[in-house]
Amino acid sequence: MLKLLRYFGQEWVVKIRSANLRKWLTAVAAVTTLAVVGAGTWERSTPRMRFGSLPFPGRFTLYSAVSVSDLGVHRHGPWGRRVGDTDETGTGILYTRRAGFLDLAHMREYVDWGKYLHEQAMECLAGGSDSFAFDWSGGTFEVRVTRPSIPGSPEDRRRARDAMARQFAQRMVIVMGTWHEAATWHGERTFPGISETRSAFTWDDTSSHVVASWVVGRALQRPGCEWDDAVTQELAAQLDELDAVDHETGARAVQAIYGAWWTDDSGDEPRPLKRDLDTGLFTGVKHAWLAPGFEQTAGESTAPLVLPCWPRTPDGTDLSRVFRVTITAEDDLAPRLMGETGPPPLRTSLDPERDFPRVIEVIREQFASQRSGSPQ
Repeated sequence: MLKLLRYFGQEWVVKIRSANLRKWLTAVAAVTTLAVVGAGTWERSTPRMRFGSLPFPGRFTLYSAVSVSDLGVHRHGPWGRRVGDTDETGTGILYTRRAGFLDLAHMREYVDWGKYLHEQAMECLAGGSDSFAFDWSGGTFEVRVTRPSIPGSPEDRRRARDAMARQFAQRMVIVMGTWHEAATWHGERTFPGISETRSAFTWDDTSSHVVASWVVGRALQRPGCEWDDAVTQELAAQLDELDAVDHETGARAVQAIYGAWWTDDSGDEPRPLKRDLDTGLFTGVKHAWLAPGFEQTAGESTAPLVLPCWPRTPDGTDLSRVFRVTITAEDDLAPRLMGETGPPPLRTSLDPERDFPRVIEVIREQFASQRSGSPQ
């Protein structure tokens, strides 16, 4: 993910998720070619990146407050599109009275990752392969699948596989979001010399991951509906249920937390004063921050967001035995994430279900010692 893009000597704050620059540039070239020649359907092996914003205004933050009515039509395909096609609003910050601040780019991108993960998991569960892998934010994710015995008719087994793959995809959306924020804090960047630490674990991030996982679950249960249509409808419905406010009210909510959550008093670029480290991964509930004066009920400071069930399925299957995820990190990222400074050889990979609590604790300690924010 790239959050600070230097362009002709200036800093342009953006959020871009990409495995590496070479793949990103290759994708740009491919998309440009397809757009120029008016190509039709084009499917990427992994979802395209989105350009997001920091959750407060300032030079080059790309911040904008948006309303549900501004969302447009979701589009999971490449950047290039046919003339006349309706497009999505891909960038913006929403405020909701039930989930706090949300990053639209985060939600759209992770929702599309949910589709990809579901498809890969379904193929493995059906016997096509025992594993799959993909690159993401300074690491290679490898998913090994142990197919369980599923009784019943072929249709019963298909439905069971679909439910398992869907539950796994919802979990992985939050795991991937957490990995990205942690890797960013520890120096993961797309372009050398351009730090992305400033926007790691801002208060819109982890809530957006949970909401994206909900939308994934809803959209995947509409098999007769095109993906873009399903996401368009389910994202809007989910935001309505979370009591999303209009963009003017959302902008006032951002100003209401000035001086408490973010500031520009340094005379340089605006910066966060707080970081939200609550992912909900190991408690089952993420507590979203609510802006004072903009809560659903006066006096509430947080709102509980219940994560999709993990690891048990409704029929009792333990999905932690079905799906095993290993993340192999680039360079020395793995030991830095774990706070390890011992002599070589140092670890090169992590198990998110086992290691992420320690990853979060290391970042919490660093926040406190560096006084770069108030860890929560």
